[in-house]
Amino acid sequence: MHKPNVKVKLIDDFQGEFVLEPLERGFGHTLGNSIRRVLLSSIEGIGITQIRMENTMHEFSAVEGIREDMMELAANLKNIVFKMDSDDPVMLKLEKKSPGEVKAQDMSLPSEVEIINPDCYICTLTKKGSIKAEIKIEKDK
Repeated sequence: MHKPNVKVKLIDDFQGEFVLEPLERGFGHTLGNSIRRVLLSSIEGIGITQIRMENTMHEFSAVEGIREDMMELAANLKNIVFKMDSDDPVMLKLEKKSPGEVKAQDMSLPSEVEIINPDCYICTLTKKGSIKAEIKIEKDK
Protein backbone atom coordinates (compact mmCIF):
# COMPACT_ATOMS: atom_id res chain seq x y z
CA MET A 1 0.00 0.00 0.00
CA HIS A 2 1.26 3.46 -0.91
CA LYS A 3 1.16 6.32 1.54
CA PRO A 4 -1.75 8.57 0.45
CA ASN A 5 -1.19 12.27 -0.23
CA VAL A 6 -3.70 14.73 1.23
CA LYS A 7 -4.59 17.84 -0.77
CA VAL A 8 -6.96 20.59 0.35
CA LYS A 9 -8.89 21.76 -2.74
CA LEU A 10 -11.52 24.04 -1.22
CA ILE A 11 -12.16 25.34 2.27
CA ASP A 12 -14.49 28.03 3.65
CA ASP A 13 -16.74 28.55 6.68
CA PHE A 14 -19.26 25.89 5.65
CA GLN A 15 -17.49 23.29 3.55
CA GLY A 16 -14.17 21.75 2.69
CA GLU A 17 -12.96 19.48 -0.09
CA PHE A 18 -10.07 17.17 0.60
CA VAL A 19 -8.45 14.72 -1.83
CA LEU A 20 -6.69 11.60 -0.57
CA GLU A 21 -4.88 9.59 -3.22
CA PRO A 22 -3.80 6.97 -4.11
CA LEU A 23 -5.99 4.53 -2.17
CA GLU A 24 -6.35 0.78 -2.56
CA ARG A 25 -9.47 -0.48 -4.36
CA GLY A 26 -12.53 -0.24 -2.05
CA PHE A 27 -10.67 1.63 0.70
CA GLY A 28 -12.19 4.97 -0.36
CA HIS A 29 -15.71 3.69 0.44
CA THR A 30 -14.56 2.37 3.82
CA LEU A 31 -12.86 5.63 4.70
CA GLY A 32 -15.74 7.78 3.36
CA ASN A 33 -18.40 5.87 5.33
CA SER A 34 -16.39 6.18 8.54
CA ILE A 35 -15.97 9.94 8.09
CA ARG A 36 -19.68 10.35 7.22
CA ARG A 37 -20.78 8.46 10.36
CA VAL A 38 -18.52 10.51 12.63
CA LEU A 39 -19.70 13.80 11.12
CA LEU A 40 -23.40 12.89 11.30
CA SER A 41 -23.13 11.77 14.92
CA SER A 42 -21.62 15.11 15.95
CA ILE A 43 -24.13 17.45 14.27
CA GLU A 44 -26.37 19.30 16.73
CA GLY A 45 -29.97 20.09 15.96
CA ILE A 46 -32.93 21.84 17.54
CA GLY A 47 -36.31 20.21 17.70
CA ILE A 48 -39.62 20.02 19.49
CA THR A 49 -39.51 17.49 22.32
CA GLN A 50 -42.81 18.18 24.08
CA ILE A 51 -46.23 19.60 23.19
CA ARG A 52 -48.84 20.37 25.84
CA MET A 53 -52.23 21.51 24.54
CA GLU A 54 -55.41 22.51 26.32
CA ASN A 55 -58.46 20.27 25.86
CA THR A 56 -56.52 17.19 24.74
CA MET A 57 -56.12 13.92 26.59
CA HIS A 58 -53.65 12.12 24.30
CA GLU A 59 -51.94 12.32 20.90
CA PHE A 60 -54.86 10.70 19.04
CA SER A 61 -57.42 13.28 20.22
CA ALA A 62 -59.52 15.35 17.87
CA VAL A 63 -59.71 18.92 19.14
CA GLU A 64 -62.98 20.79 18.64
CA GLY A 65 -62.51 23.87 16.48
CA ILE A 66 -59.28 22.65 14.87
CA ARG A 67 -59.45 21.01 11.46
CA GLU A 68 -56.43 18.73 12.08
CA ASP A 69 -56.17 16.00 14.70
CA MET A 70 -53.29 15.97 17.19
CA MET A 71 -51.09 13.67 15.07
CA GLU A 72 -51.32 15.99 12.04
CA LEU A 73 -50.78 19.05 14.22
CA ALA A 74 -47.68 17.51 15.83
CA ALA A 75 -46.29 16.56 12.41
CA ASN A 76 -46.84 20.13 11.18
CA LEU A 77 -45.10 21.54 14.28
CA LYS A 78 -42.09 19.28 13.61
CA ASN A 79 -41.64 21.03 10.23
CA ILE A 80 -40.74 24.32 11.94
CA VAL A 81 -37.02 25.16 11.73
CA PHE A 82 -35.62 26.91 14.81
CA LYS A 83 -32.41 28.79 15.54
CA MET A 84 -31.54 28.95 19.23
CA ASP A 85 -28.74 30.67 21.18
CA SER A 86 -29.26 28.62 24.34
CA ASP A 87 -28.11 25.14 25.33
CA ASP A 88 -30.97 24.83 27.82
CA PRO A 89 -34.52 23.72 26.92
CA VAL A 90 -36.86 26.60 26.03
CA MET A 91 -40.66 26.79 26.33
CA LEU A 92 -42.66 28.51 23.57
CA LYS A 93 -46.31 29.55 23.65
CA LEU A 94 -48.83 29.28 20.85
CA GLU A 95 -52.15 31.05 21.39
CA LYS A 96 -54.74 32.09 18.81
CA LYS A 97 -58.50 32.57 19.03
CA SER A 98 -59.51 33.91 15.62
CA PRO A 99 -60.55 31.58 12.78
CA GLY A 100 -58.10 30.92 9.96
CA GLU A 101 -54.66 29.46 9.46
CA VAL A 102 -52.21 29.19 12.34
CA LYS A 103 -48.59 29.56 11.29
CA ALA A 104 -45.23 29.41 13.03
CA GLN A 105 -45.10 33.22 13.17
CA ASP A 106 -48.07 33.11 15.60
CA MET A 107 -45.84 31.68 18.36
CA SER A 108 -44.55 33.80 21.24
CA LEU A 109 -40.77 33.45 21.31
CA PRO A 110 -38.14 34.40 23.87
CA SER A 111 -35.23 36.50 22.61
CA GLU A 112 -32.86 33.53 22.22
CA VAL A 113 -35.13 31.72 19.73
CA GLU A 114 -35.76 32.53 16.06
CA ILE A 115 -37.99 30.76 13.55
CA ILE A 116 -36.32 30.31 10.16
CA ASN A 117 -39.55 29.46 8.31
CA PRO A 118 -42.24 31.70 9.89
CA ASP A 119 -44.80 30.86 7.17
CA CYS A 120 -44.79 27.17 8.17
CA TYR A 121 -48.40 25.96 8.40
CA ILE A 122 -49.50 24.46 11.74
CA CYS A 123 -53.31 24.10 11.57
CA THR A 124 -56.59 25.78 10.64
CA LEU A 125 -59.04 27.09 13.24
CA THR A 126 -62.76 27.00 12.49
CA LYS A 127 -65.24 29.72 13.60
CA LYS A 128 -65.40 28.46 17.18
CA GLY A 129 -61.83 27.23 17.28
CA SER A 130 -58.94 28.35 19.42
CA ILE A 131 -55.54 26.95 20.21
CA LYS A 132 -53.46 27.27 23.37
CA ALA A 133 -50.27 25.23 23.59
CA GLU A 134 -46.91 25.12 25.30
CA ILE A 135 -44.08 23.75 23.18
CA LYS A 136 -40.69 22.70 24.50
CA ILE A 137 -37.67 22.84 22.19
CA GLU A 138 -34.23 21.44 22.93
CA LYS A 139 -30.80 21.33 21.35
CA ASP A 140 -29.28 17.86 21.02
CA LYS A 141 -27.30 15.56 18.75
